[in-house]
Amino acid sequence: GVANAVEIARRCKEAGLSLIVDFHYSDFWADPAKQMSPKAWVTMDLTQKCSALYAFTTDALTQIAATGVDIWMVQVGNEINNGMAGEEDVDTVMDLIASGSRAVREIAKAAWRANGAQMGAIS
Repeated sequence: GVANAVEIARRCKEAGLSLIVDFHYSDFWADPAKQMSPKAWVTMDLTQKCSALYAFTTDALTQIAATGVDIWMVQVGNEINNGMAGEEDVDTVMDLIASGSRAVREIAKAAWRANGAQMGAIS
């Protein structure tokens, strides 16, 4: 979960390493054959799921960035060839990706503003 990711980020920071964050958006491993929705999102409509995905991404990245680690890249979805977060329709998946990408851009902007010309938390 997010607590484990924050601990990994802390260790990366201590070791002078950059971090790649890969969001699976599932309670289980996500790969091309398995893209199950998180249990908390199963009954949500698309608007609610997009909001939940945005909020989760924002919260997780905020916590990870607070460690001071250099976030080198963020991957919104893991191996999403056949769907994402329990959704298979291409337009629906694109809406989910847009919500996650918006969260990443907003956190990156905030990090840039906080660190001036040096991206710092997210480069």
